[in-house]
Amino acid sequence: MSLKIVVLAKQVPDTRNVGKDAMKADGTVNRA
Repeated sequence: MSLKIVVLAKQVPDTRNVGKDAMKADGTVNRA
């Protein structure tokens, strides 16, 4: 579980740029 937390932490700058609408249910960023 800690690995996923690290991944999410690294994606924080990206999620701030694209907004919540681009966030998928599993916590990954949808860049489509």
